Amino acid sequence: MEQLWYRSVGRGVLRASPVSVACVPASKLERVPGFRAPRVVLVGTDLGEAGLRALAQALGLVGKGGSVHLAHVVEPLPTPEDSFRAREQAWHALTRIGLDEARDAGAAVERHLLEGEPAQELSALAERVGADLVVVGARRRSALSRALLGSAARALVEQARLPVLVVPIPEA
Repeated sequence: MEQLWYRSVGRGVLRASPVSVACVPASKLERVPGFRAPRVVLVGTDLGEAGLRALAQALGLVGKGGSVHLAHVVEPLPTPEDSFRAREQAWHALTRIGLDEARDAGAAVERHLLEGEPAQELSALAERVGADLVVVGARRRSALSRALLGSAARALVEQARLPVLVVPIPEA
């Protein structure tokens, strides 16, 4: 019962907060007694406003000499031709995001294009690159749209083994 209560409270905070919320797995809190500035950050991007805001937060956190891995996940499509076209368009957009911002922040940016389920792919990539933190943007949605569409950010928070910073993006 206690876990159910805290999990629902946590989701409520994520959903309603007008500011970024860091979600730190309990296992991380037991091993690392204090917060240290991240040097390697993975940013999950939707190639839109949410991704740009997440990238801005990440660049502000790592600062000069830090490393940001900018990743977009393309969900599998029914035909190889459709998948190829989607990956090509996504890569084209991904290579243009944050060029000036990264240069101004003095951080190195590496881009990754993945295919699969976003939360799983981002969690796996975070471990491969040795990320200290994952940053994602999340749109605030109505209860109905959350129930129908789900949330990649919520799934990532629930399964990640490292801290996740969720940057809220107001619904337009």
